[in-house]
Amino acid sequence: MMTEFGLDTFGDVTEAAGLAVHPAQAIRDTVEEAVLADQAGVDVFGVGEHHRADFAISSPETVLAAIAARTGRIRLASAVTVLSSDDPVRVYQRFATLDALSSGRAEAILGRGSFTESFPLFGYPLDQYERLFNEKLDLFAAIRRGGPVTWRGHVRPALTDQAIHPPVERAPLATWIGVGGSPQSVVRAAHYGLPMLLAIIGGDPARFRPFVDLYARALQDRKQPMLPVGVHSPGYVGRDDASAADEFFPDYKRMHDGIGSTRGWPPLQRAAFDAEVRAGSLYVGAAGNGGAQDRRHGAHARPVALPPEIQRRAAVARPADGLCRALRPASDPDGPRYAGLIQRIRRAMMKPGWTMAAMMLVVAAPLAAQQAASPVTQALADPARADQQGDDARRQAAAVLQFAGVKPGDVVVDYLPGSGYWTRIFSGVVGAKGHVYAYWPAAGAKYAAKSLPALQARGLANVTAEVQSVDLPAAPVPVDLFWTAQNYHDIPNGGGGEPALRSFDAAVFKLLKKGGTYIVIDHADAPGTELSHTGTTHRIDPAAVRRQVEAAGFRFVGESKVLRNPADDHSKNVFDPAIRGRTDQFVYKFRKP
Repeated sequence: MMTEFGLDTFGDVTEAAGLAVHPAQAIRDTVEEAVLADQAGVDVFGVGEHHRADFAISSPETVLAAIAARTGRIRLASAVTVLSSDDPVRVYQRFATLDALSSGRAEAILGRGSFTESFPLFGYPLDQYERLFNEKLDLFAAIRRGGPVTWRGHVRPALTDQAIHPPVERAPLATWIGVGGSPQSVVRAAHYGLPMLLAIIGGDPARFRPFVDLYARALQDRKQPMLPVGVHSPGYVGRDDASAADEFFPDYKRMHDGIGSTRGWPPLQRAAFDAEVRAGSLYVGAAGNGGAQDRRHGAHARPVALPPEIQRRAAVARPADGLCRALRPASDPDGPRYAGLIQRIRRAMMKPGWTMAAMMLVVAAPLAAQQAASPVTQALADPARADQQGDDARRQAAAVLQFAGVKPGDVVVDYLPGSGYWTRIFSGVVGAKGHVYAYWPAAGAKYAAKSLPALQARGLANVTAEVQSVDLPAAPVPVDLFWTAQNYHDIPNGGGGEPALRSFDAAVFKLLKKGGTYIVIDHADAPGTELSHTGTTHRIDPAAVRRQVEAAGFRFVGESKVLRNPADDHSKNVFDPAIRGRTDQFVYKFRKP
């Protein structure tokens, strides 16, 4: 097993003499850090992309090109390139240019990014978050294969037999997929035959073992050999455990609380920080004494932290020259080369029980680089959902749930929940302080005969699954989110027509809290068809749905188009094998004023 060691940065705007340095200086500091990392024997230096005040680097390839001109060995990677809001052709051309300047040392790490500033900046809608990445990655993969490219999609103009210049000297271009906790991202990496870089920035790293197993299975299913798996984790190494934690905590808290103020996170307490250091994914402490290393999680040995000679600056507000000083032995500020450094790191990391095929440990990365896994991401990644996760990509689960805005503590009604797919995810998202009601109406009892016992048998403490004694939606407490997926078209059937829809929507309005959300997902029919095919093709005109729901007093918030399929001509029954599972669907979001 080959183990490599890397560092990454976003060019965080640090402090000198109590004042923030100019972003230009932060960029120059980043180049100096990379030069010293090359001299120290580090394998990889990664530079990330952001478009915000606290990180100076918005064009990683430009900075990496400057580093390439002053280094001769270290590989140069983005960490990550936000492909969703860029053009795949231009991204490939920039990396091909970097690869030429560095004599083959360029590596593209492609991701969606945990911050979204680039989307409005470059004119991309957030409701296309999933589609933008999926299609652009598909085009990038086609370019990477070499030769003239023919490609068609929806997010950029098509290409027909188009040559892309300049070519890479030693093809294919080294490319990774950054994965933050989404099973569909794992499968996507395997689909394109690309190595996977896992961002493990919080919680027990053993939680990510199922992702590695899923990746291995997905590659095996495609008859591909196992590919490298990288791990990105944050850390800080000091002279001893206590002082390292004391030095790191103020800056970590400042970063956490600053970002958290815009995302609803509570202020970080020292006890939570210490718990993460003890048993989570913060590698903080002294090397060689068990403080920042040697903690075991199941069958996996804890990767070692850096030796004290490499004291990486904290994510934010550290002295501007912190990393350059830290890469040198404290006894010699002029910094003679530290022979054997990486060999010791590799020996320490290669402990029995670590089963990843390969690993790049990226320590002391700016923690703001990637947000802590969201409740939706955590719920989707739950190993207990292994039987469902293969369907997450088709359902665009992450994007749809993010659009809905479900959050911890919410009370959710999943109406006519089918097999309980969404119910189980909601259970993980809302947590112990929330509750999920999976309801079948009395008239729909026959549809619950098979799935209700299976859902109840799971023993989810925050889920009530039952057939109601009434036919209209009802709940024992006010509700934050009412959710119905692929059922709204059934309500007017059996002669109920528009009056049935009016009664249904009125009942939903009554049970929701003020400001509560109403999500309708259904199979789209052709414009102007209204309710004419709800009982035959099981489709409904989206315009009719919007009109009915707004008439009940709801305000239309918007539509997510992640389930739209323009190839569906709306003529087929949704159960027709030719279109089943791939119908054109709309996701409408309404709010009770």
